[in-house]
Amino acid sequence: MAAEHPLQIIEWLDSHHDLGGWRALEDVAPLNLTTIRTVGFLIDEDKDVVRVAMSLGGFDEGATPQCDALMTIPKVCVLSRKALRG
Repeated sequence: MAAEHPLQIIEWLDSHHDLGGWRALEDVAPLNLTTIRTVGFLIDEDKDVVRVAMSLGGFDEGATPQCDALMTIPKVCVLSRKALRG
């Protein structure tokens, strides 16, 4: 099953928001984005997104393949992708 879902590291820009609440425009913090590195098993992708899972299960004979902790990342946010040996 793992061969069908290669392990990858994806570096991407994450969006965020502050704690909220009204404030003067002059007090708004400067713009910045956070670079994230996510490692996971490639589940699927299309032209817009890549989806990885942190865990795979169901390796026992007769078991149903399963995944956990899915992360969907917009491709426009991806800075780099690299296959890892797993």
